[in-house]
Amino acid sequence: MEFTKSITVAELLQVKRLNLELVCGKRYIHREITLGSVNRPGLALGGHLDNFRTHSVQVFGRGEQAFCQKENKSRLRANVAKMLEEGQVPCVIMSADLDPLPAVRKACLSADVPVLKTPMESTAFVAEFSRFLDEKLAPVTRKRHGRADPRGIRHRQKRMRARAYQTRAYFSGR
Repeated sequence: MEFTKSITVAELLQVKRLNLELVCGKRYIHREITLGSVNRPGLALGGHLDNFRTHSVQVFGRGEQAFCQKENKSRLRANVAKMLEEGQVPCVIMSADLDPLPAVRKACLSADVPVLKTPMESTAFVAEFSRFLDEKLAPVTRKRHGRADPRGIRHRQKRMRARAYQTRAYFSGR
């Protein structure tokens, strides 16, 4: 039997090693993160949503921010809105202490997605965040009675003693 774990955005804000702070969307911090994958939405910002990871945390770094600054504001907002309505994006995280552009902020609030930020650079943050998610969201498999081997070591030892006894009895002629 396999159980899936999750963590809320509110719990994520309490993790000191990620150094996250809420930018906007406090009402939506109850959203759950259930996948241990992180997505950098570069192509999705341009409107290419074919392979977009809809249930992943979206991390915006300097590259995404530079693209957003050059993109037409209405087109950017429309693309971010499409990106966020594709699935259950738990949150958007801005790295390198970047503030989200107004178009991104409005699209996130319209889709009920909280926006966080961290002073860490994208590469370092994604690596640390991925390790954290691996620790917290690793699947748990439980067998009967919570043991890996329901019959246990004693059963195997008893079976081995019985075989040894049968072997001795066979060779001794009993």
